[in-house]
Amino acid sequence: MTGDEHWGEKNGATDNGSRNASAVKGGKPVVEERWTRSLRYHVDPMPTYHMRRAEREIVERSEIDAVLCSQRYMALAMCRDGEPYVVTLNYGYTAQENALYFHCAHNGLKLDILRETPHVCATVVEDLGYREGECSHAYRSVVVRGRMRVVTDRDGKAHGLRVLLAHQEKDPGSVERRQLPDDTAYDRATVLRLDIAEITGKRSD
Repeated sequence: MTGDEHWGEKNGATDNGSRNASAVKGGKPVVEERWTRSLRYHVDPMPTYHMRRAEREIVERSEIDAVLCSQRYMALAMCRDGEPYVVTLNYGYTAQENALYFHCAHNGLKLDILRETPHVCATVVEDLGYREGECSHAYRSVVVRGRMRVVTDRDGKAHGLRVLLAHQEKDPGSVERRQLPDDTAYDRATVLRLDIAEITGKRSD
């Protein structure tokens, strides 16, 4: 896509509607997972593990989207040279683009790591309460894997920030007018876009 800072090797993407199917291509297993859009990573993708308690898996994409839309922050995990790093970020989700948007400072450890390794994993948890005396917790959770990139063009930044504000704010228009009064305001923000390659959900009622 134009206007984006791409890290790592260029990837192509294809839509994949297969569920829990596997094949062999070029002598290597190719794993296809539920709600997965396969990406041609420059490293081998993480192998798929099937959920041990299948009755807890959220299989409807509409319910997964409901969890993402109902929450405001996620834990984002990344890794560089075998050293893990996790950061909690507010996000904006757009189901139409199958993507998440974030904003951050222009410099920092997070960006340094992402420039070297743009492939990330993130989780969102809807806390439905601890069950006192049962040693159990009710929740719905979503795990996302994908590739992060910096949005560099002004129109793309404006779009990403509007997605973020619409997700976070009750009155996003007034916040936009106050925080982003003119086009130069977008130059002061770093906007990140996470293209979702794989997404899974789990619940404990």
